[in-house]
Amino acid sequence: MSSEPTLPSEATAPGLESGSANASSRKRGTPRKGKEPHRAPECFKGRVNEKKQQKGKDPKIRPTHFIALPLNHHESLRNDIASFHSSLLAHDPPIQGLDKSIVIDPRRIHLTLGAMALEKDIQETTPPQQPASNGGEPLEQAGTPAEADEENAPKLTISSALALLESLKPQISTILTSSGTTESKKVYIPLDVLDVFPPGSTEKANVLWVGPDHKKQKVSRNEEWKVLWRICDLIHTTFKSQNYITDARPLKLHCTILNTSHRKPRRGGGFSFKEVGETTEALESFGVNDIEISGLNLDNEVKEGSASQPGSTILSSAPTAAHVDDIVASPRPANTPRRWPKSSPIPVNLGSWEVGTAELWVMGSRGANNEYVSVGGIKLE
Repeated sequence: MSSEPTLPSEATAPGLESGSANASSRKRGTPRKGKEPHRAPECFKGRVNEKKQQKGKDPKIRPTHFIALPLNHHESLRNDIASFHSSLLAHDPPIQGLDKSIVIDPRRIHLTLGAMALEKDIQETTPPQQPASNGGEPLEQAGTPAEADEENAPKLTISSALALLESLKPQISTILTSSGTTESKKVYIPLDVLDVFPPGSTEKANVLWVGPDHKKQKVSRNEEWKVLWRICDLIHTTFKSQNYITDARPLKLHCTILNTSHRKPRRGGGFSFKEVGETTEALESFGVNDIEISGLNLDNEVKEGSASQPGSTILSSAPTAAHVDDIVASPRPANTPRRWPKSSPIPVNLGSWEVGTAELWVMGSRGANNEYVSVGGIKLE
């Protein structure tokens, strides 16, 4: 007598859990096997993207190049900055937010006059194609007048940027020859202040820089500063007027030596400028020797003259230089850390350094010695 085959008692219909006839074993929202997940029609996607573009700002264009005044060719300056870095990293206790990854290699030091996004130069090997006849049918419209103007606008390329820089040589020469210094036809950068970005940050600074003290230099009527500012302002304003430089912020001459944007692994938080100001050994490598600020009066600021008029007077109605140099040496008790006024720049004495060229450097590039790669430039003469 044959027996009929029977299913195992724990077997259930596909897709159903044991003990429940309607329960599904798949998670909510996941498609069934063999079926494509639901997707919104393309027409709806277009509307969603259009709304996002209307709500948001235009996407930022990443800069590809920048105009630099190189300082990395001065070996003694590189050594001073390297010594400063070493002292900061060796400080005990460690400076809050400081690590090796945010230290800028002295072989990359420079002053930036403006960053820009440039297209690569493309040489046409074949003549442009003419529109072909389509048997008398009306040709498709090329686009709106605004789109046509945008297409016909001059391209911002490496060669056009270098050509614009080259066109400024006669004006730069006039600025140099009209200066009253004995060291005519030379440009010098004074490095006399240590400060941070954002300005006034004490515990969460993002950038540590050394550079000219703009307020002090304006008031002191220093001829070297006037020449430097006229040339830098000429280059910066010219490139901005030609839409190469789109950053609306005013020009601030500075040489970056710490930058948290390079931190690895990436994490939030800045470094303590307050603790940097208490590192005696590091500051001494920048020419700071037991000085205290006794009252720097810089209330009466003056305005720069127009770069298009090299012979014009930049400084006017300024107080005497005696008010500016009111930084006096005073003894400090032993083992007492130096403390600067809160959010105050630190006066340093790194000297004044000649810069002979203005160059176009590739953003983020690294040469054989870890320096930025230059694609050209002009001599400042």
